[in-house]
Amino acid sequence: MKKSNHFDCLRFIAGSDLGKMIKLEIACAALGITVPEIKSNSESIKSLYNKGQYYLIKKKNEKDLILTMKLYLKLIGKGEMDL
Repeated sequence: MKKSNHFDCLRFIAGSDLGKMIKLEIACAALGITVPEIKSNSESIKSLYNKGQYYLIKKKNEKDLILTMKLYLKLIGKGEMDL
């Protein structure tokens, strides 16, 4: 993706060794970003979908989006207040 404006936070943290990719929650915690707990954390999206638990899917996706934003801002040297 050399001609893209896409920035992959977890790939950036892993560097050139893509075998060392880490979970979003671990990367955030390591950089001092508070990671909220959600009840469905250990269940897969597919499992939640099959059970009709759409609200939990929404909460997990919201959490991932917020954590990704906070991680990105941390990596580029900006805080949440800079939005």
